[in-house]
Amino acid sequence: MNEITKDDPLADTVPAHGFHFTFLPLTLPLYYLNEQLPTKVEQLTTIWGEFDAKKITIGHLRLVALPGQLLLAGIPESPAVAMRQSFCERVLDSQWKNELLMRHDNISLPAPFWHSTVLRYGASFLPESLRQFFLERQAINFGDVAGKLILTRCNYNWTTCYPLKS
Repeated sequence: MNEITKDDPLADTVPAHGFHFTFLPLTLPLYYLNEQLPTKVEQLTTIWGEFDAKKITIGHLRLVALPGQLLLAGIPESPAVAMRQSFCERVLDSQWKNELLMRHDNISLPAPFWHSTVLRYGASFLPESLRQFFLERQAINFGDVAGKLILTRCNYNWTTCYPLKS
């Protein structure tokens, strides 16, 4: 994908060191890189600390095309689904409710599948070269990915992250 998009100013591919799967995005980009987080962040770390942030697996990874995006999406193992639902409910009962609702405007909470945005595109429709890239790979099962869950503050493409301590 990097080869296809190298001269395309509208393409923003996630760098390899920014690859991630988001457990539950909590806010829109509200804070600047070095800006102090509000004191209510302690409420999030307390809620997070109530959960066993263990290693999870997301399986059946497939490419998914959305307007202006290309995702790698999968289905998590069932204990992780219940944990995310419970965490989401706890955040909705906290001082972070409004931020969470703004972030997930008009979509189900939490989202039904887990994904990593591998490409953001500055137009509603992908160009022919990227559509072809997707069509050639849409049926491929890319397998599983496993990792440990962490609560972190990060930029939009996860190239700069600061884990929050619980």
